[in-house]
Amino acid sequence: RAIIHHLPLVDDAGRVVGLVTIDELIGAAERPNWVVLMAGGLGTRLQPLTDECPKPLLTVGGKPILETIIESFAEQGWLLRSGNCCGADQAFQAGANQVNPEQVELFLPWPGYERSSLLAGNVVHTLSNPAYDIAARYHPGWQNCDKAARAFHARNVHLVLGADLKKPVELIICWTPKAQLV
Repeated sequence: RAIIHHLPLVDDAGRVVGLVTIDELIGAAERPNWVVLMAGGLGTRLQPLTDECPKPLLTVGGKPILETIIESFAEQGWLLRSGNCCGADQAFQAGANQVNPEQVELFLPWPGYERSSLLAGNVVHTLSNPAYDIAARYHPGWQNCDKAARAFHARNVHLVLGADLKKPVELIICWTPKAQLV
């Protein structure tokens, strides 16, 4: 699918007299906060399609559903955070990267994690000690988590609160039982 970013302005004689961006026409602006999409659930309502493939990664129109959703968010100026895990996270990134890789902020549980999915322009962060402190404070089984699990939980703190832990996301999209708001 082609995306139009610029349109020529023409006078009555058909001469180009200027150029306008699609963002100027529709009023799209960079949002001050970030979107996190939590793609989970078992997908039992879509079986047998989901027996081998998670529902956000089911292909519709030649690409995963999740990628299409995220392209739409990115086109509207949302900045997108992801944890860079194989599967839904990387489909999430792919959608945003189709529009603008600089709109993607990634939090890696350790340096080099899933390196092959990173694109030039993606903003990549490693974890901070305060994120581990927050995760330890709120995770009921922290003492039972191994080093990798703790890194993933600290990464999730950054996904919600940002690199400096002071910029919480404006929107989190996730699965809940019976589509209830939480």
